[in-house]
Amino acid sequence: MSRPHLSHRAPAARLGFTIVELLMAVIVVGILASVAIPDIGSAKDKAARSAAIGEMRTFAAAQEAFFQEHDRYAGSADLAPAPTPGKLAFRWSAGAQLLGVTAVHGGWNVAVRMASGKPCALAIGHAPLPASVPGLVHGIPACAP
Repeated sequence: MSRPHLSHRAPAARLGFTIVELLMAVIVVGILASVAIPDIGSAKDKAARSAAIGEMRTFAAAQEAFFQEHDRYAGSADLAPAPTPGKLAFRWSAGAQLLGVTAVHGGWNVAVRMASGKPCALAIGHAPLPASVPGLVHGIPACAP
C-alpha cells in the first residue's frame, strides 16, 4: 500500500513575541519611567505650593474684610471654622495645620503647615516675619523649599 503524499505546507505565521523582544520592551519602559517619575513628583510639589499660596491670599482677603468690620486684625483667638459673631470665619484646606496668627497694630502674620508638610507663611504690615519660612518678604506669601 502506498502512502498518500503529504503536501508541504507553508510554516504558520509567528503568533507571539520572543523572550528577548519582551525583555527589551520592559527595559525601554523602565528607562522611560525612571526619567518621567521625578518630573511628576516636582509637578505635584509645585501644584501643592501654588494651592497653598492661593489659600494664603484668600486668608489675606478675609483678614482685610475682618479689619473693615472690626477695626482690628484677627489673631489666633479670633478664628472660627464657621461664621460666628466677632470671629474671622476661615477654614483651611484638608490636611493643613494652622501654626499661628499674630495680629499687631497695623499688621498681622500667619503660618500654616500645609498637607505636603511644608510650612507656608505671610506677613502684612508691621507684623513680624514668621521664622518658619526663611527668606519671607512682607506682603508676599511663600512656602519653605
